[in-house]
Amino acid sequence: MQKRQLNDGLLNRQEEKRLASINKVQAVIQQLRDEGYSEAQITLPKIVEWSMQMPDCEISRALLDKKHIVDVLKKEGVGPYVRKVVIRQNPEKIEKELEKAKSTIERLQALLQDEKRKKETLRIDLETEKEKSSALRAMMQEMYIYASNLGVDLQLVIDNPKFQIVK
Repeated sequence: MQKRQLNDGLLNRQEEKRLASINKVQAVIQQLRDEGYSEAQITLPKIVEWSMQMPDCEISRALLDKKHIVDVLKKEGVGPYVRKVVIRQNPEKIEKELEKAKSTIERLQALLQDEKRKKETLRIDLETEKEKSSALRAMMQEMYIYASNLGVDLQLVIDNPKFQIVK
């Protein structure tokens, strides 16, 4: 069985559309670069977003998945095809940064221990105050019972400004 030949006019039209979409994508990428975006910052959603702002240049997300556009993105090194850059640092600089990080860790660990000690002290103080409060409540309850047995309403005594509570 023979493979069907496509119409030359159709093939030419498809190729023109491919070239137009490639030009649109390249124009948007160039516009983003001109605005100060780095290759790592030029993402597929950003390309689509910026294309909406440019006249006659709207790009759909589906277009960015087409093979001829993926090739452009790879060539430009943008989107998911960002070129990885390895930065070599001086070993002495790395050692200094490591020592600095270690001293920061030690300082923060000391601060953490201090905060833990303060927290424990506050917890003990709180427990002591709770015990005092509980004892005072018990004494007040006994006073109310004793006063009611004597026929005195302590609330009236407390509310009356003529009476003063003497310690």
